[in-house]
Amino acid sequence: MRFYVNITGNLAVGCTTLALQLGRLQGWNVCLERDVENPFLKAFYEDPARWAFQNQVYFVTQSLEQHSALLADPKLANATVVQDYTVYDPVEVYAPAMAELGALRAEELAILERLFRLFTPSIRPPDVLVYLTAPLSLIFDRVKGRARPTEQAVDTRYLEILQHRYDRFIRDWSWCPVVTIDSRSLDVGTDEEPLRAIGDVIQSHFASRMASRG
Repeated sequence: MRFYVNITGNLAVGCTTLALQLGRLQGWNVCLERDVENPFLKAFYEDPARWAFQNQVYFVTQSLEQHSALLADPKLANATVVQDYTVYDPVEVYAPAMAELGALRAEELAILERLFRLFTPSIRPPDVLVYLTAPLSLIFDRVKGRARPTEQAVDTRYLEILQHRYDRFIRDWSWCPVVTIDSRSLDVGTDEEPLRAIGDVIQSHFASRMASRG
């Protein structure tokens, strides 16, 4: 890949929509998370303590596999790719959130972290990280409004813990510039001007990255 953009944030905050719209407007290749394929997701939401570990092992493995495929794809060698999550999310955000909820034991969290560290040397960090935010009340309404069967057990406490973990993840992030966007100001369905402005900000960071590479 020439340039690599990741978008991250809480459930239903708009990462997938933004990735698709940026891909359309900028001509970038779009890579989306394949969470609908997770065979443990529904069971996890119904019984987190029983299925949290299997669910997170699946997400860690899937994100690493997808990341490796992106890096190995010769058609993307000179392309810009925008992705609606980061390869770090399962271990840096969701697994600690599960531990905080009491669904993951400390030993299980340690195993997930060890698994991820095995692949860390082969991970390419993004050139720009876009962090989408929104009030928790709006996020909760969006989760319920999109009516995904696997998410109907999601409650505000889970979203609060995820938000806390995402904020901490971004606060500790040092791999590349972060562009933080309040998704309330982003009506991607009717107004393209904010999207073009976001694209311009990202492009400016590309130029800086090129300059730093010499």
